[in-house]
Amino acid sequence: MQGSISKDGITKDLESMKAQGIFQATILNVGLIDNKEYLVPQVKFGTDAWYELFKWALTEAKRLDITIGAHNCDGWSTSGGP
Repeated sequence: MQGSISKDGITKDLESMKAQGIFQATILNVGLIDNKEYLVPQVKFGTDAWYELFKWALTEAKRLDITIGAHNCDGWSTSGGP
């Protein structure tokens, strides 16, 4: 949400999903309208830092035998949202 991602967070999320029996996930970048403060630095979609974290997510998913799908653009554009 709002680019609030980290390597540690990705790993913890995927490990938790695996522990619950989830074996597929989709990466979907969602921005929020509010200016809420988050506990991790925000990473802007499409930047080098974002692609590094995306690659990390794929590497961790492979390690955990989780299949990753990726949304084709930033936001809710194909589900009726702005």
